[in-house]
Amino acid sequence: MKDGWTAFRGLKDWIKGLFDDGGSLRVGAKVFHPSYGEGIIETIQGSGASARVCVDFGFAKPIVSLSELTIDSSLKEPQPLEGSNVEPQPIQTPTSALNQTKDTSVPRQSSESEPKEKPVSTKQMTEREVEARKGIMALRLGQVLESQITDLSVGTAELEKTFNNAISNTMTAGPTFLLVDAVWGAGKTHALTLLQVLARKTMFATSYVVMDGISTSLARPMELMTELMSGLRFPDKTRPTDLSHQLAKAKQDERVEILENRGAKYLSDTLRALPLEAFDDPEVLDLLSDFIALRISATDANNRLRAINYRANLKSVKAHRVVDRAPRFAELLKEWAIFSSVIGYKGLLVVLDELDVEYAAPAYWSRSFLETIEHRRELLGELGSLQKTPLMIAFGAAPGDPSLDEAFDPVRDVIGCLKNKVQHIKVAAPNEKNLRLLLGRLLELYGDAYSVETAHLNQGTADNLLLEIFEHYRRDPNGITRRFVRSAIERMDLLLGQSADRNAHPSPRL
Repeated sequence: MKDGWTAFRGLKDWIKGLFDDGGSLRVGAKVFHPSYGEGIIETIQGSGASARVCVDFGFAKPIVSLSELTIDSSLKEPQPLEGSNVEPQPIQTPTSALNQTKDTSVPRQSSESEPKEKPVSTKQMTEREVEARKGIMALRLGQVLESQITDLSVGTAELEKTFNNAISNTMTAGPTFLLVDAVWGAGKTHALTLLQVLARKTMFATSYVVMDGISTSLARPMELMTELMSGLRFPDKTRPTDLSHQLAKAKQDERVEILENRGAKYLSDTLRALPLEAFDDPEVLDLLSDFIALRISATDANNRLRAINYRANLKSVKAHRVVDRAPRFAELLKEWAIFSSVIGYKGLLVVLDELDVEYAAPAYWSRSFLETIEHRRELLGELGSLQKTPLMIAFGAAPGDPSLDEAFDPVRDVIGCLKNKVQHIKVAAPNEKNLRLLLGRLLELYGDAYSVETAHLNQGTADNLLLEIFEHYRRDPNGITRRFVRSAIERMDLLLGQSADRNAHPSPRL
């Protein structure tokens, strides 16, 4: 008999047909990925089996292939087949918690001579268990959920104070530049996630981008702007926060003239190019969002608007000449910060993470590496020239080899370009006291995720775990927080497996 996961994967051909037929695999659909768990589709590029899909998993927004996804069965049900329900085991198959909340039937092949098995009911998981399992999955991947960032942050009081001061400074005298510096796995991305949470609590719009040096790079300003717009989020939970809604709100609340007076020329011209009634049309709003995010040209946008009976004369926002790209990027970023403040938020935070990956990546797309360095530094210089803008830019980078030229070191290069305008923040490694506190919180989260009995993971177990893991941590010449966390979760997996084995096969003495 197949287990639940194997049988679920057996439905992929049927699910692929849903997409090919223009069916349920669409923006907003819930899908499952074997590594990331369950998420929601944000964008779809291409069609059929070659489509690339951006999926929001809560802790990450990777772009994955269609063939890697399976769809939530609640969207479109196949014909019911005989089978059984098997609850996935958290250790052997650390699958998405959300995928385990549904009591679905798993198809299986059977012959007439084979006896039919009765379905086995699964336990309905609580919302707390679901969130805890999502958190454990994120930690396995080296990430942390924003909803759990406060609980899993230890020894960060000074860091939070620094971030809050920077946020306040942005509102009064922005722009503000931060450079968060730490070696791989030492807490850089954790710190940047904490910054985003604090900014959203202060009602900042945010955008988070992972740099790769090829398709997402400081040397390619227009492509970088498109990525930033794809990750743009507004913090208000009481109303829709997508970009199309915010554009309609600005038009309907008569903020166009205010935008123009504040210096947002490109955005005000774009909103003024269409009549008010067009902003009630979802198709127009989607098209406008694509245009303003530089995904489609002005010519293409105008032609498509005319095809749905809207005559418009949108002017190009994207800079086509190389010499205009860096200044245009800085200007557009300034306009989006102004836009955020005009529609009721405090400003805009942009996070550019993994800058060290960009500086290490070969320049496949440019004529020479020297040209790449020139474009990169030109953009940093344009950003540094911005004034009186409620904009915060946070760079996340691991330091480069000090023996190499600073062009290969993101930390020294950013400081060299922005000079005293950037605040350099080094993420400190947690001490033993903080690691003990962190382990206790990991134990609590793990217990919430898998309903661990306190007899198996109690304080004594925590002390033994800490001694064991910390001993390895101290002996490791490159000991990092991420490795400590993963080691702790792996040990908990083993303890939970041993506990389950004892319950299934009790000792004769018991």
